[in-house]
Amino acid sequence: RRRIAKDLHDSVGALLSSIKLHFESMNKIFSSDKNKKLYTKTNQLIDEACHEVRNISHDMMPGSLEKFGLIPALQDYTSKLKSNKKLAVDVIDYGIPQQLDNTVSMNAFRIVQELLNNVIKHSEAKEVMVQLTMKEGKLNIMVEDDGIGFNPERDKEKGIGLKNIISRVNYLNGEIHFDTQNGHG
Repeated sequence: RRRIAKDLHDSVGALLSSIKLHFESMNKIFSSDKNKKLYTKTNQLIDEACHEVRNISHDMMPGSLEKFGLIPALQDYTSKLKSNKKLAVDVIDYGIPQQLDNTVSMNAFRIVQELLNNVIKHSEAKEVMVQLTMKEGKLNIMVEDDGIGFNPERDKEKGIGLKNIISRVNYLNGEIHFDTQNGHG
């Protein structure tokens, strides 16, 4: 993940930046109205490609996770969610070491990220609390919200998000439990 993220950012990202510079120098060639529209649209597409490569590389290996650890990375991520003022998010940790195993940290981050993504998309919640505890070498993640809930037996077959969460938990030899039902977060 780290290598691919760096390669995307440094190689493909740099290549796209170079393309953008060369393309912008061609602005004078596209002086007619028809050509100007093509130039503008192509320029927008290059910007989108640069933005996507940057997002993918950062999503593959969030810098705050690598530099500061799981809890600061989650706090950084949730602070961006809080900025929309529609969802209050609290991250509470008990006994989580500064640096966990990279595999555990990355998967735990992705699990919480996907759970929060589901809360935002589906729950209609106003508040969500993420609790992380470490006891006897085992990481426990609990995400609670005040939303409308869901039917885990029915809904885990629908989307890729819950399947990815379950897959990550299984990869870590963990267990997952859903304590929800329709009408209750």
